[in-house]
Amino acid sequence: MAASSKLTWVLLSLIASTSFALIAPFAVLAEQAGLLPGYAVLYRYILLVAIATPLILSFARHHFKFSRQQFWLLILQSCSTAILNISYMAALSFIPVSLTVIIFFISPLITLMVAPLVFGGRVSPIRAVIFFAAFIGLIMVVGPQFSNLDPIGIILALIAAITSVSQLLCMSKLVKEISPVALLYSVHTIAMFITFVIVGVAVSTGNMAAPVAFNIDMSLNFTGIVICYVFGYTLFTIVAKNLEPTTISLISNIEPVVTISIAIIVLGEVLETQQIFGVIVVLGALIIGSLYREKQA
Repeated sequence: MAASSKLTWVLLSLIASTSFALIAPFAVLAEQAGLLPGYAVLYRYILLVAIATPLILSFARHHFKFSRQQFWLLILQSCSTAILNISYMAALSFIPVSLTVIIFFISPLITLMVAPLVFGGRVSPIRAVIFFAAFIGLIMVVGPQFSNLDPIGIILALIAAITSVSQLLCMSKLVKEISPVALLYSVHTIAMFITFVIVGVAVSTGNMAAPVAFNIDMSLNFTGIVICYVFGYTLFTIVAKNLEPTTISLISNIEPVVTISIAIIVLGEVLETQQIFGVIVVLGALIIGSLYREKQA
């Protein structure tokens, strides 16, 4: 690949990561306007599936043939996707954006530890050291405010990180066996129904308020969520065909940096000195982990 061409794909990957990074701030602003996280996730799925379904029925019906194993992997990935999105967005309601994103972004390091156990191999000392360093950084980030943080938010962010790993492991197998169009549409459609059930149970048990009518602020911020999600997903799909996964993974480390920066500048969040050092440690572990995966690739 020519240097100029590779630079173009790298820049597009950076734009995609930045697009994903904007989702969390938009979600917080949408909730402040009255749109609860569960509804934001559900409405996004409904909108995307409603737009995609006529196109799928017209042009891509022949791609939807799955073996029994592929079917159950699709179910597992869909469950992971639904829980990931709901728990990540809901965590923003309980703890600051900057803390949510740094807890969530230990997921690549969890993958680094778990992948050898799933695909065969052993956990090397280097992997263990990288994961331990990130864990220490995470303690530095959460520690100063731990007594003032809602544990529900921390648990939700950790659930998002864990389900992100299961989602990635399922996708890494399915993407090699079935059409990307069938994979993305099936996962989003199944995740939509799972999210509907979760939201329905939460509302019926009184753990979640009934939906309210959209106002201008809700509409604008929800539009921002959808545009950033679709734009980021589309770019990453295109970039994935032209860059190595390890390169994309390394570039993706800019996402928490952008999200935390926006949280500080736009949402007025403040990090203590120890937390800043903790963020640096976690981001450093992410970068080293990405470089290590690239070396092993």
